[in-house]
Parts: sequence; structure tokens; C-alpha cells
Amino acid sequence: MNRTKSTIAATFAPVVLTLAVSATAPAAYAGPIDTVVSRVAQVKGDTAYLKTRALQIQAKTTELVQRAEETQSTLNAMIHEADVLKGALAPMKDAFENVRGIRDRFRELDFNPADMLQSPELQDAVEMLRERREAMQERLHDPYIEEFRGELLGTLGEIRNLVAGNTGISDREQTALERLVERAPNTLLALIKAAAEEGMSDIRNDTRVLSNDLTRLRTMNLMQDFDSAAQMRIAYSRVEGDEIALIIHRIKSRLAGLITGFKIIQANIPDTPIKFGIHGYAELIQIDAGNAAKKKIELTLLALERLDTRVSLIGETMKLLSVNR
Repeated sequence: MNRTKSTIAATFAPVVLTLAVSATAPAAYAGPIDTVVSRVAQVKGDTAYLKTRALQIQAKTTELVQRAEETQSTLNAMIHEADVLKGALAPMKDAFENVRGIRDRFRELDFNPADMLQSPELQDAVEMLRERREAMQERLHDPYIEEFRGELLGTLGEIRNLVAGNTGISDREQTALERLVERAPNTLLALIKAAAEEGMSDIRNDTRVLSNDLTRLRTMNLMQDFDSAAQMRIAYSRVEGDEIALIIHRIKSRLAGLITGFKIIQANIPDTPIKFGIHGYAELIQIDAGNAAKKKIELTLLALERLDTRVSLIGETMKLLSVNR
């Protein structure tokens, strides 16, 4: 009986020992497990932090790349501008080289260009330029310049009426010279006023006399275009030859004075062009106001010359019909 108890005890002893060990295990390993769990949590926190930092670093890297690209673009633009500037300055470099060569040549000849500044000839030229500039400033500030514009437009209107119907010009439409004078800025009008200052009174007087004499010829129906030779003979038979000859002589004399007066104005208008440079371009804008005025005056001269030819034909016709009477 005792042997049986010993056998049973020996058989279940490991199980009891195992249960005992199992009962005491949680208490023995509690510390290491908490440490592992704590380490795992810490690792998770570090991983989240590292991810956040990685995203921050990636964003910063992207920003730096963008800045680098912008800097590169700016640098390329600056290099391009430098090349453009270098190309623009290339002619100046050549000019400086030429100046340097001239300076060396002057040294060889023992010549100082500064001495020319004290020469009487240069002083006279400078004084002449100064006087011209002052005269131009006075003309621009002339208080009577608008009055001159009105008088000149009135005279040109009378001349338009003189040549109307005989030169293809309408008496209602302004001529090119009238439009120019009407719209001309003071700078151009001052040039015309200075050129016409001496002969303007003679032009006005010749225009008035011409207007009266041409009106007389038109009243006699001698300025019209006849449809037949019979109509022409009837018109010329009604007037006295001596009277027609006197009128034609007076008209041609006034026309000669009028044409001469406009030619003097045309010659006195300076035609030196004004040039304006445009930054970044080699070309220049050139404004030639004086030349424009000369061309418009030329059109008026052509109209007056055609009128003179027409009046001469009336005189020749009168002589021919007088011989055949």
C-alpha cells in the first residue's frame, strides 16, 4: 500500500512542479515583458517621428530644388542680357580703339586738340549756334504765332479759290498745304513763319489783286471750257482786246510775284531732319518736318503755274481771233 502511494507520488510530482513553476512565472517575467512592450511603443513613436521628419526633409528638398531652378533661370537671363549688352557695346569698343589710335597719332604730331577750343573760328561757330538756338526759342514762344496761322490759312483759302475749276482743285476741299498749316505744331509753324516773315505782305496783296482780275475774266466767260469754236468767238467778240491784254498782263505779273514769294518761303524753310534713337534698336526714327512743308508748298506752286498757263492761253486765243476778224 505504501509502495503504491510512493509510485503515485513519483508519477504526479513533475506535474505539480510544473504547475508550481507556471504559477510563479508571471511574477518572475513581468519586468522583462514590460520593458519589451515599452521598447516596442518607443520604436513606434520613433518611427512616426522619423516619418514626419522624412516628409519635412522631402518638402525642404523640393523647395531647395525649386529655388535652384529659379536661380538657374535668373542666371541664364542675366547671361543672355550680358551677351546682348556685350554685343551692343562692341561698336563702342571699336570706337574707343579708333580714338586711342587718333590720340596716339596726335601725340606723335605734338598736337593737342584742346587748343582748338580756344580758336577764334570755333568760338565764332559756337556763338552762331547759340544765336540760332535763342532765335528758335523766341519763335516758339512767339505770342502771335496763332495769329499768323489764321492769316496764312485765310490767304491759302483765297489762293484755293483762285485756282479752283482750272486746276482740278475743288474750292471746298482744303489743299495739302492748308491741312499742314492747320494741324502744324508750333515748332513747324515757327519755321514757316520765319521763312514767310518778309514776303507775306506781298503774297497777301498779290492774292487780292489776282482775285479781282480773275473774277473779271470769269465774268467775261473767258475762263470756261467752250464746246465749240463758235461759242468761243462769240465770247471773245464781246470784249475789248486792249482790256483783256491789260488784265492778262496784270494777272501774270501778280502770279509771278506770288510764285516767287512761295519759292522764297520754300527755300528758307530748313530741311535738317530730326532723329530720335530707340533703345535696343540700331535704327533711328527720322522726322523731317521742314521737308514735308516744302513738298506741300510745291503742290501749291504747281497749281499756280497751271493757272498761269491757262491765262497765257487766253491771251494767245485773243490774239489769234483778233487777227482773223
